[in-house]
Amino acid sequence: MAEFILSAFADEAAEGLDEQLEALAQENIRMIELRGVDGVNCSELGVEDAVRIHKKLEAHHVTLSALGSPYGKIGIRDSFDEHFDKFARSMEVCKVLECSRIRMFSFYIPQGEEPEKYLLVNGHIDAWEPGVTCNATGDGTIITLAEQLAKLKGKIKRSIYFVCWNGHEIAESAGSTWWVDKHWDDLQKNCIGGINIDSTGMLHAVQYECTASREVMDFTKAKIKEVLGEDTNVLPLNKFGDQSFFGIGITSIVGRMGMSDEYIEKTHGANLGWWNHTIKDGMDKVDRKNLKKDLDVAAAIICDYVNVPVLPCDFTRTCADAKKSLRDIMAKADPYIEMESIYEGFSALEQKIARINDFRAELADCSMTDNRVKLLNTLLLKLSRCLTWVLYTYTDRFEQNSYAYTPAARAIPMLA
Repeated sequence: MAEFILSAFADEAAEGLDEQLEALAQENIRMIELRGVDGVNCSELGVEDAVRIHKKLEAHHVTLSALGSPYGKIGIRDSFDEHFDKFARSMEVCKVLECSRIRMFSFYIPQGEEPEKYLLVNGHIDAWEPGVTCNATGDGTIITLAEQLAKLKGKIKRSIYFVCWNGHEIAESAGSTWWVDKHWDDLQKNCIGGINIDSTGMLHAVQYECTASREVMDFTKAKIKEVLGEDTNVLPLNKFGDQSFFGIGITSIVGRMGMSDEYIEKTHGANLGWWNHTIKDGMDKVDRKNLKKDLDVAAAIICDYVNVPVLPCDFTRTCADAKKSLRDIMAKADPYIEMESIYEGFSALEQKIARINDFRAELADCSMTDNRVKLLNTLLLKLSRCLTWVLYTYTDRFEQNSYAYTPAARAIPMLA
């Protein structure tokens, strides 16, 4: 037969420890979760108090199941300093009381926030020396964003992870690939998108250039216009850099001040500057004004992404591009290969996306913890998880395409 050991908060029977121990004896309970002693909360006890209490517990053959502390009963953003000083003292009290557990609380989350959801702001550490614009400026942009946004953390409603990957050049994005493999389940459930920051603040750059997952192209274009006043031609994203998150299905944005078409033609395709990946990539290749523009756009995109109640994902363009690609493939394919049902499936999804967008508009001003908003955001993330690997990869969900692998740039790569 199973045996159960009962433990109790005895301070609900009496304030005094002697009376508490008497109440425990009457109920034949030999274990206590110590919370209040003689009217004093356990978090206020010192080592001398613990020595006295321990003698009384031993005399009554009573042991501790835990120290019933109030630690964690503060806001998640409140100062933890005073809390921690008391906690450290309680650790010493536990040693005297031969107690191995402290009961804690999980802090208060501000209403209307989702700290478990996060945006992944990332870039790479470069293997080339000196590597100023590839990618010291990008890493500096990431660090500056982290430093400045930390000052506004009381206004940020979802979390932001700032990461600089190793193994970008010499190991084909090994750092970000490892991260996906190691944190797959968490990314699948909680990552709302990614912002990749690379080669910011380049000399000679004259216009903002951007690629993004189709569902956030309109959102990204609007933010660039808001910050720079430029009507940027945002293009569909493909596999380059540390875009290691297509398989798992995470929406992504990449942008920076870029070179003009004339410059690229003149330098025979040097879209990152003629000095890229050479010993000439020094501090003289940085334009401070361009660096500021890149920083401002990234900050605007990040702040909106983590604070808007409904995620800024519209899959209308995704469906339209998929249908166009299917029409092109079907026109050239063997007529005995049946693809009409796939096309019809995207048409049906297109109609549902229109309804989803109606809901997005209706819920735009609601709290992100409103159950309707949470349900809609869950649906948008599921769509991203399902469609991204199909439309952006030339492999299965759990593998990686090579850097700039040409077939992966086609819409519906596995069919094209």
